[in-house]
Amino acid sequence: MGAAERAIPKHVIRPTGSEGTAVVRLIERKELRAKLDRRDAFTLVMFMDSWHYEACHIPGSIVIATKEEAFRRLRKDEEIVLYCSDAACFASGAAAQALERAGYTNVWHYKGGLEDWQSAGYPVEGTMVPGRRA
Repeated sequence: MGAAERAIPKHVIRPTGSEGTAVVRLIERKELRAKLDRRDAFTLVMFMDSWHYEACHIPGSIVIATKEEAFRRLRKDEEIVLYCSDAACFASGAAAQALERAGYTNVWHYKGGLEDWQSAGYPVEGTMVPGRRA
């Protein structure tokens, strides 16, 4: 393993093959919660369709369903955190890589997604949240 490969922290995703060389930084649940609690200036994006978003999402997030929509709505210089349903869902990770390749400079991927967030007992909102009427 070369020095350049050793220099990449374990908390990044480096795509291989024809995907390019974008490096996506990962953010953990506690870090994301702290950013929200501090009211840091960033855009939290649930990268799924609007039906899933309306059913359940992290408070303060917006929904974006396609990379084309992301390119239209997000600025290249803003801090962006993307998530989707869980660690098995690849949509938010792929979107983060696409943004990085397109020149977005401050992109994070919350790989655990909604499932990880809820497993910690953190708040969610939406029409399918227990205790809320549709």
